[in-house]
Amino acid sequence: MPNGYCKRSVVVLGAMALAAAFSSVSQTRVIQRHTSSDLDPSRTQSVSSYAVQPPGSREQPASVGQQMAAVTPELSFVNETASDFGQESASFCGSSMLAAFGVSIRAHRHGDTVSFTLASTNTTDVVMYGRAVGPSLVGLSGQRSHDTVSFSVADAAMWTPGDYQVDVLATWIGDRFLGQRWELPNRNDNPPFDEKKRKCTALKLSGSGCERFGVSLWRATLRVNTPKRSVKRACAWEGDGEWVPAPGADALLDDPVGLNRFGGVPWKWVPFGCGEPYRSRKEVEVALANARVQKLALFGDSMLVEQFHMLHNFLAPNSAIVQGKNKRLRSMEFKSDTLHVKFFRSYTTGGGHSIIASPATIVSQIASFSPDVVVGNAAVLHWQQNMRSEADWKRNVVDLHARFTEALSRVRTIYFGPTLIQMGRTQGLQPQRTAAFAAIAQQALRSWEFFNPAALSIPRRESAFDGQHWACYHTFGGVSHTISQLLLRRVAP
Repeated sequence: MPNGYCKRSVVVLGAMALAAAFSSVSQTRVIQRHTSSDLDPSRTQSVSSYAVQPPGSREQPASVGQQMAAVTPELSFVNETASDFGQESASFCGSSMLAAFGVSIRAHRHGDTVSFTLASTNTTDVVMYGRAVGPSLVGLSGQRSHDTVSFSVADAAMWTPGDYQVDVLATWIGDRFLGQRWELPNRNDNPPFDEKKRKCTALKLSGSGCERFGVSLWRATLRVNTPKRSVKRACAWEGDGEWVPAPGADALLDDPVGLNRFGGVPWKWVPFGCGEPYRSRKEVEVALANARVQKLALFGDSMLVEQFHMLHNFLAPNSAIVQGKNKRLRSMEFKSDTLHVKFFRSYTTGGGHSIIASPATIVSQIASFSPDVVVGNAAVLHWQQNMRSEADWKRNVVDLHARFTEALSRVRTIYFGPTLIQMGRTQGLQPQRTAAFAAIAQQALRSWEFFNPAALSIPRRESAFDGQHWACYHTFGGVSHTISQLLLRRVAP
């Protein structure tokens, strides 16, 4: 291979493709070299030769299977000023960062599929997301082949009919977020609700000339004008589906902070091939009784804290939450009429970093609760943030699996997979690293079920108010409530 050609990873994050990304982080091959003139950020870096439709054109958006790029078919990076180029600062983002890393992305569309070919002078991972916004919100399915990632709208026959704005973004390069940097006030307190809401919505963005979520690679308008079709497929509650408007939603789905509002209305999740995903409290209580689930243990990090509070809000909002601590590890629990839920935090803090509990400690504490079902993630986000290696993580989850098998062999165990992570201020949480850690867990915890809420989170990027969490103060969030409803579908079908 000639000098200057390097290998790199393209991580595809879109709808069901995100689940596939958690199974492997693919290595791709560079197909093109670049000269120093390619790094000039003052030049718009075109990724296609499509012509822009003239302003005021009367041409109608395309139907599925016809020309897809009907309104804004130009495929180009956002043009930035030279002042942003090469500066290691908050303004160093967007296409200037791609240029600094010598990355070029070319787009080609064939029918209902648009493909992106990556080339770079450096060994760099690039992450891409796809989304369609219209009568519903849909994540696009992406597939990788060598250096090329393709996003298809072949499933659009299952979408709610109407006009959709379709876009594909490059969101990360290596460990750097390509969008604007996010800053939020400190939330390690417990103020009145109005102050909580203010803090969770007081988002400050920095990075001049950059889009909020990444570099726009391609945009188009797609018209779905056929009646919505029912396609036979196995039901995966947290799998492929669409978000649709939910006027009149209750306060759990239409949360008081407004995190589940998009375009001024609340939304609900409708998985393809399934029935109604949301159940009433009474329906869940009956399902828990039928499944003989009386005790549910949660363990892990803040993602499971969030789920603990969602379950409390839904099942027993008036019951007391009892706090506890054992070996510096905090716990919380509540009881509803039919279910006892207890959360075990799998880490503590000290010296400015996380101190993560050993598998032996985690299992002994959970075993003392005698649960019927266990759901957790072993504080994986803190493993990543501590910059622990994949080999360390593998040894940990292999040990965890062995100890669960020995002490809790008759208990159903469910691994809680990651959701969309899209910020640039926390180390170790870049999507390619998250995908690798999730894939290791799925392989090592071979007898466990795997709950994967990633796909449903892709179309809702604005609702992760800090780029990572879906509920304000772990308590108010309609997207997080949706994840909780789907988790209960797994716990008690």
